Parts: sequence; C-alpha cells; structure tokens
Amino acid sequence: MNHVLKTSIDNTPCLFNTITQDIHYLPSNLLDRAQSISKRLFGLNNCLQLEIIPTWKCNFRCPHCYVKDHLIPSGFEEKGININLVTKFISDFIDYNPRIKYIRVNLLGGESFLEPNKCTEIIIAIKKICLLNNIKAIFSSSTNLSFDLTKHHLEYIEQLDSILVSLDGLEQTNNNQRFSLSSENTNPFLKTLLNIKQCVELVSVTVQAVLSDKDYDNKQLIADYIYILSELDVAEDQIQIGCKVPVNRDFTNNQNIIKYFKNNKTLYPSPCCCFRYMCHLVIGPENNLYIDYHNIDETLVCSLEEYDFSNIEKQYKQSILERMDVLNDPGCSSCPVIGLCWGRCVTLKCFTNGKPSLFCNKEQLIETVNIMAKQGTLIEKVLSYQNLQKEIEYLKK
Repeated sequence: MNHVLKTSIDNTPCLFNTITQDIHYLPSNLLDRAQSISKRLFGLNNCLQLEIIPTWKCNFRCPHCYVKDHLIPSGFEEKGININLVTKFISDFIDYNPRIKYIRVNLLGGESFLEPNKCTEIIIAIKKICLLNNIKAIFSSSTNLSFDLTKHHLEYIEQLDSILVSLDGLEQTNNNQRFSLSSENTNPFLKTLLNIKQCVELVSVTVQAVLSDKDYDNKQLIADYIYILSELDVAEDQIQIGCKVPVNRDFTNNQNIIKYFKNNKTLYPSPCCCFRYMCHLVIGPENNLYIDYHNIDETLVCSLEEYDFSNIEKQYKQSILERMDVLNDPGCSSCPVIGLCWGRCVTLKCFTNGKPSLFCNKEQLIETVNIMAKQGTLIEKVLSYQNLQKEIEYLKK
C-alpha cells in the first residue's frame, strides 16, 4: 500500500470556481490585466468559511502547534466569546453578501472541547440564522479528544457534522510529542483511541497524524497505525498522515516536505483558504476578527463590537497582496501556470521561507497542465504572470 503525504483541501463546490478563459488569460493592456487579477482574487464568493476559537485553553502542550504561543493556563480568565456579537456579525455578513449559500464553521482552539456548552450554544445560534436565510450550514471541530467524555461533550458532538482528531502515530510517538497537562492522563494515546471508538458511532471522524521525518518513513509504523484505526471503524480515506511542518518560522530541512513539494502534481485552481477574499474569517475568544488562524498576530482586522465591511474588504485585500508569496516572489512572475498553483497552502510558508519558486517543480506542473489541455480537461490558455510585479504594484495603489 502506498501511503502519501496528504493535505487538507476544502472540497465544497462553491469554494472552487470553474476554470474559464477569462480567469486564466491576461489581456495585454496593463489596466485590463490588473482587473483580471482582481477578478480572480478579489471577487465575492457564495460561501463563508468561519473558524471560531471558543478558548485558548488547551489540555496539551505540543511543540509543533501553530498557536502554542497563544495558549493560556487553564485557570486564566478569558473575556469569552459573546454569542450575540457572533450571530450579529453573521447576519450582517449575509446582508453584505446576499450570494451566500453555504456557511462552514470550524471550531478550533486551544481545545474547543474544554468549552462544550459554549460551543453547543454557538452552533445552535448559527443554525437558527442559517435556517431563517435558507443557508446550508456545516459544522466541524478539531480536537485531541484526550479527555474524559461527559454528557456535555456528547451533546456538543451531536451538533457537529464531523470532527478532526489529532493522533500522532502509535503510542510512543504520540505520547512523546503530545504532552498532557493533566497528571491523571498518563496515556494520551490510549485515551484518544477509546474516545474515537465512542465517537465514530455519533459523527464522521477523520484522524490525522503529524510525524517526524523518521517516523514518516517507517512503513510498519504507518501500516500499524492505519490498522488500529480501521479496527475502530475509521475509514482509510479519513486517515491523514503527514510530516511535522516547522512552526513559528522555525525553518528546518524537512526532506519529506521537499519531496512532496517537488513531486506533487495536484493543481490548485483556488488559492489557499487564507487567501480567499472575504470568505475565510476567524473569530477569537476576545471577540476579535482575524484573517488567518495560522498568523493571528499579523492578521487582526477589527473587533466584533465595531466593524465596517468596506474597511474589512480593504484590509483583506491588502493582506492578500502583502502575504501571498507568489505575488511577491520574483521567481513566480514568469510561471505560466501560477493560476493553478497559487503557492499552495499557507502552512508551508515557514518552510518555503516566502520563496515557493525555490521548492517548486514548475516544469512538471506545466507538463501536467499541457497533458490535461490536450485531453480536453483544461483550457489551453492559462494564467501568465509576465511582468507580474508591475501589475501587483498597480493593484496596491
């Protein structure tokens, strides 16, 4: 069995626009070219992807966590999410963009299961708004699931469509990099397994492992990992296995990620979710609005107590222009298939160090696109970003 590094790609149809000629062909006139880029990157969508952080509390301290610097002690008093502010913002957003047909809500942390009642209240409140506006709502949560499940947790789970459980390999590998703050949780691996067994009967469960280079190359470890989860009725296509990505810009030479980056033939006609203009937003426990969960500090937009959508639009656009690496990497400016790549996931940013062109196999991507074009599965004219820097500077004015 061939186990490959997987990435999470949102497959909601509304988030992936049909590839059409006007998107992938740049007119010769500079103004028209700038407008073409704007149309591709800055058009309103019919889906809102909302990440809600009910708390920065977490029962674990994992060295590879993206938000470990934001985690707080369990006894620390947070301001706490105001559900009325959240629902008002969503209602206002629907009025602002009446095209909205889908709302995807992912409850993150910290560990959202430390606030099960609050999470249940949030979901119920959002469901009411969506029902009134004939909008389809989908709810998910990411969790370590390494705690004693109570009736409050089960009530929270019943409101969800899916959960993503972090379990980093087998017992030794998981427990060596997932450090529980509870002295009573002496075996986080076993605790999570027992809870997975209970949850698969209630909700769709996906399990992901974040492994070191050494463990990722251990085929027996991966085979045993998949076997154990399959015995708990977790489907194999719902098991994600990947390498530890360096966080907090702590660049390391991860050979498996390099191999994945250079050999991957997957096309990305839509930018990473953190660069999907006005359709991906984050709400923190202090009732602030952000653009990027992986970069909270640099993407604060406003408070939910006072906001203006024209200002949110302006900040979102500026964030994309400044933070989207392919728009600022000179090595990407001549790439004829950048509109089917976009630099991939923002989580690789710390790995590529802001220069995705240095780790990309452009020739292979071009070959893949050409083959698809000949097969009639892709239009022949794709986005060409010659003189890209001039156009980006034009957009920034």
